[in-house]
This record gives sequence, C-alpha cells and structure tokens, in this order.
Amino acid sequence: MGFKVKHKEIVIKFDDEEYEGLEIVARAPTVREALEAEKLSKISGEPTAKDLDKIFAYVAKFILRWNIEDDEGKALPINAAAFIDFPTEFAWAIVSGFTQGSSGVSAPLDNSSLNGEISPAVSVPMETL
Repeated sequence: MGFKVKHKEIVIKFDDEEYEGLEIVARAPTVREALEAEKLSKISGEPTAKDLDKIFAYVAKFILRWNIEDDEGKALPINAAAFIDFPTEFAWAIVSGFTQGSSGVSAPLDNSSLNGEISPAVSVPMETL
C-alpha cells in the first residue's frame, strides 16, 4: 500500500464585518496549479472580460463549498459565472482571500509583535581587559 498525498483545505477568511457569516472552503493548489496562477498574476493594465473569466474560473475550480445564496435563498453554483454576477468588491474579496490562504500568508501579527523590525539592542556592560 502506497502513500496518498492529501490536499490541504483552506478556510478563506474575511476581515470585513460586512461578510460576517460567509463561509468558503477551498482546496490548496498543487505546484503546477500555482504556476498557472503566476501566469494569471502577470496580467497588466485593465483586465479584459476574458482575463476576468480566467481569474474567476481559476479560483472557482478550487472552491469546495460556500454558503452563498441568491435572492430566493437557493445555493449559488460555484463557477466563474457566479463571480461575474457578484458586486466587484465582493468578487475581489474572494479572489484575494483565496490567494492569501493558498500562498500560506498568515494572519496579521498581534500588537505585541515587532512586525518584522529588529529588536533594539540591549546595552551590555563591557569591561576593559
């Protein structure tokens, strides 16, 4: 019996209180899939409709489940078309949350952290020898 690699699940987090209750779980991309994302990230200038479709389709293929419903309370299908019908800010919040979650970017540091800055040097008394 061989070893089977398990794909990590990402719980996409949202800081905005407006998205409280939103739950999205996605599968982490493989290295090959991450390289595909690298190509998408190189889109320059204003993205075209075709570019947006590629970006939203890329993210949608990793989403395992979400609790997003339409106005009648029916679960929305997880696909690029759903993203196109979302308000722009909401669609990009999902893309951004997925990108951060899949790249291993951790949550912001707490207030006790120096946020990457070097600690001030402690003065150590020195004796002349």
